[in-house]
Amino acid sequence: MRKKKILFSLFFISFLLLACGSDGDGGTAAEIPEVVSVRAETFDDLPNCSKNREGDLAEVQDERKAYRCQNGAWEFDHDVLDTVKTEDDLPACTGRKEGLSLFVQFEHAVYTCDGMRWTKVEKENADSGIVEYESEDDLPSCSDNREGSLALIDGDAYLCEDKHWNDKGAYYVTIDSLANCTAKREGEKAYIADEGTTLKCVDGEWISNAKNSSSSISKTSESAEGEKETGWREQCLDIINEYRATENLEPLALADEEKQKCADEQAAADLKSNKAHGHFKECGEWAQNSGPNASMANGRKAADVAKYYLDMMWSEKKLVESGERDLDKDEDYPYIGHYKNMRGDYTKVACGIAVSQDGTTGWFNVNFY
Repeated sequence: MRKKKILFSLFFISFLLLACGSDGDGGTAAEIPEVVSVRAETFDDLPNCSKNREGDLAEVQDERKAYRCQNGAWEFDHDVLDTVKTEDDLPACTGRKEGLSLFVQFEHAVYTCDGMRWTKVEKENADSGIVEYESEDDLPSCSDNREGSLALIDGDAYLCEDKHWNDKGAYYVTIDSLANCTAKREGEKAYIADEGTTLKCVDGEWISNAKNSSSSISKTSESAEGEKETGWREQCLDIINEYRATENLEPLALADEEKQKCADEQAAADLKSNKAHGHFKECGEWAQNSGPNASMANGRKAADVAKYYLDMMWSEKKLVESGERDLDKDEDYPYIGHYKNMRGDYTKVACGIAVSQDGTTGWFNVNFY
């Protein structure tokens, strides 16, 4: 029986992307650059920074700069760098390249040509301004001037206290971004930056690590919403098939009710953990597209979310048409994976959605079979 490549893709708004592929039951994962939602020739060509675009990343080609939609305005985010796949792909660091910076995709890091050698650049965390280091050996001295300062090493927060750097646990900006306290995380610590507190995962709950404290931290619950809005799954299917028809591809059919419900529950679990594809393959799917942290403000419905993300996902086709990306190259999958999945050799699809308890945030998953 022919084996299909298992692939999934993510439309990510504020976190790093993960993509996975295999020819069997196993898989590999690698960090990849954030997906660009909008590309424009000039800054004046950028679309309106609306609520629906909040958090989206845009590239302005004549400036070679990236801007992020924040609070109704496009704000400078970073310079756009040329990209290589691995450190081995870096060109020779000659005198002519002195000062040149390149983005290494596999390591999600910037390297600069300095003194005839490529040097990995320490970077500030985009959300917090905290400097990230390769190892504890690279940390600066925990002097009196640095008392109370934070540093990041491989996702863990290190706090300068009493002239020592102390590992406070996995770094999270807010309690809402905290991962689930599962059996796998039993005993692990987490540092919540906006509260300055350390929590410990004990028996399924995040417990304050403070002395003599027994208070626990609970997260808002999320609910699968797909069954509450009738007809939206059919609209989701219609949009996908309309796009497939433009390439004379066979239409897909809706998967059975059990798989639709599973897609809803899967979206709810991903929303709760705030981790894209965190439950990939649990519904038996071969490929998955994900639209996380969708705004549900102003009465936005599941059908609205589906159309918004599916339109954006198919728009990756422009990168193929321009010759910038190739459907047959695995290294281009992070940039065109949503489009590739939507046009893939599948027969059925399940559309799932979940909404946070306060009704402000949604999570959209599309599973392909």
